[in-house]
Amino acid sequence: MICPKCQTNNPDQHRYCFQCGTRLGEKHRRTRAKGSVSDMMATGMALFNEGNFHGALAEFRATAQVDPLHEVSHLYGAACSLALGELGAARELTKKASSLNPKLQGARFLLGLLEALEEEKSAAAQHLMQCYELNPEFALSLHWAGLLLIQERKFSRARPVVEKLLAKKPDSAAAHYMTGVLDFDEGSLESAVTRLERAVELLDDFTAAHRRLAQVYADLHQKENAARHYRRVVELDGSDADSAFRLGVLLSDLRDVDGAIGMFRRAIDINPRFSEAHYQIGLLLYVEKGSIDEALEEVERALELDPADPSARLILGEILFDKKIVDESKAARPERAKSAGARKAVRRT
Repeated sequence: MICPKCQTNNPDQHRYCFQCGTRLGEKHRRTRAKGSVSDMMATGMALFNEGNFHGALAEFRATAQVDPLHEVSHLYGAACSLALGELGAARELTKKASSLNPKLQGARFLLGLLEALEEEKSAAAQHLMQCYELNPEFALSLHWAGLLLIQERKFSRARPVVEKLLAKKPDSAAAHYMTGVLDFDEGSLESAVTRLERAVELLDDFTAAHRRLAQVYADLHQKENAARHYRRVVELDGSDADSAFRLGVLLSDLRDVDGAIGMFRRAIDINPRFSEAHYQIGLLLYVEKGSIDEALEEVERALELDPADPSARLILGEILFDKKIVDESKAARPERAKSAGARKAVRRT
């Protein structure tokens, strides 16, 4: 139905314009009494769009007092409350709007967001799917429903949701990413690679897709490809210590010792208590570079952070044994030098 005031095209079941709040089915009057429902809704919408949620909420509340059946005022009041962090008020107003009009798409969407914020992800996905059923053109509800179900590891329920999203939005990076995640869970690694590569092709700074793609390539033992995508993750997310560490492991396997040590140090910079990174640095310094003293320092730090690490304890014993031999060898050199000097002195006499 076309709004007579702002010309917005509203779903047939709406009694009020979703954009400006005008009652649908009425002829638009050019002049309205000050403080009318339409004026208050228009003021509230303007304030809402400016980000003045306190002011907008006051207007929407005033509208609801004049017309308690105005579901859009309750809905936007809920949106304001949500923006202000008042989740209880947001839920109450959203339920009110939904009770006045069970087919109000925005109410279902808000209920989904509220459930998600309270970690009720399955319930949130159900509201979002109902939102999609009310308006099949609103693909965003599919996006969030699929993502929430995947986070809950309800993969069988997520699959049809994601397939609908991909059918509606074939160039959606998120749809390809979620399909790749589902394929990976089912063990279809090659299919997962195809979907995830398409996701990062569509959106190069899609950090989660690069991270998952690196994991899949690592499982396929394609270490160069895995390292390439972990490197992109590290570029995009400077707080991801785990990806920096995993990249270090791959670079070590690829014989890039300096690059590996650099990534392990980066992981430590992000998380100073990353004991395994200290251990890996110590191992490389000892095995690949022969830097016994530096290696000893790193392994001792690893054990200080994780005293129960059996690998660190084992390599510590080896380092200490080699250090003892080196130290004894150094101590023996001056004695040999003194003996040689004495012999020369005897010969000179």
